[in-house]
Amino acid sequence: MTGNHEPIIPPATFDLVQEQICDTAELEVESQHLLEELQMLSDMLQKCVSENARIAQDQGEYQMRYNELVSRYDAVKGRHTATEKAIRERQAKAERLEAFAEALESMSLS
Repeated sequence: MTGNHEPIIPPATFDLVQEQICDTAELEVESQHLLEELQMLSDMLQKCVSENARIAQDQGEYQMRYNELVSRYDAVKGRHTATEKAIRERQAKAERLEAFAEALESMSLS
């Protein structure tokens, strides 16, 4: 309590800290890029399977190509899942910080 009803943490300082800690803009862009890459890999997998069904080819080579695509897909899917988790964590952190700031403000008004 400051006695003169000034905020314990200046609003500009709080906003800057919250922006630095909780900003999800870059993560959201990355998530979108990863989704696009997942779609591309999914299309490539479908094409690979379709070609195998239509065209006679060495099954060993097909299996290697297919496994490589699946491996790439799984890796990108893992990165996307981690990115989405980081976004959710930052959003939760922002909510907690906002509640904390409101509690501090009510204390300074008392």
